[in-house]
Amino acid sequence: MGEASKVTTAQVFSIAGPAMLANLTTPLLGVVATACIGRLGDPALLGGVAVASIVFDCLFWLFGFLRMGTVAFTAQALGANDHAEIRATLFRAILVAIVIGGVLIAVHVPLGNTVFSLMGGSEPVTNAARTYFAIRLWSAPMALGNYVLLGWFVGQARARTALALQVLINLTNIVMTVWLVLSLHKGIAGAAIAAVIAETTGFAIGAALALRLLGA
Repeated sequence: MGEASKVTTAQVFSIAGPAMLANLTTPLLGVVATACIGRLGDPALLGGVAVASIVFDCLFWLFGFLRMGTVAFTAQALGANDHAEIRATLFRAILVAIVIGGVLIAVHVPLGNTVFSLMGGSEPVTNAARTYFAIRLWSAPMALGNYVLLGWFVGQARARTALALQVLINLTNIVMTVWLVLSLHKGIAGAAIAAVIAETTGFAIGAALALRLLGA
């Protein structure tokens, strides 16, 4: 019986460190939008994007199991050297993410009505938040798909790839938000569109990297 391989502290942190950084950068989408909208000088718009960002932080994290579950199943398949299961885990989780995202888009009107009635903001703030919510929710399939991709990369001990993908999403969001809000003067709609573009870009590039790793 062979000697069990030892896992060093350095090896643990080489995976956990980038993964923690990736998680910490997640709320930056809302932070950047708030900063840019704040420069417009309209308190209602600032309040609206702040409220809507909180809603999205909570809403998307309800489906955080997509990331954690994908990490677990991918790591298990990797440990068993089961490449077919590694591939199947990714495709199954992506399908679930797309279905959940599609359902959220389909019910966005009653969902928005319920959420913002519970938030209790003033009418101008709520109207601004609804605008942001209605546009950014179209990113749901891609945002949840990114949860899956990040989890899949971490599950294969490719935490640096996951971190790079998250940084790409955030940088894209920063650039697009500044351009749409401050340069093109698209207001709160521009901030929401920037988030959609950022999540879509991240998903497209992350999926391409995943397919490359799978040899597809």
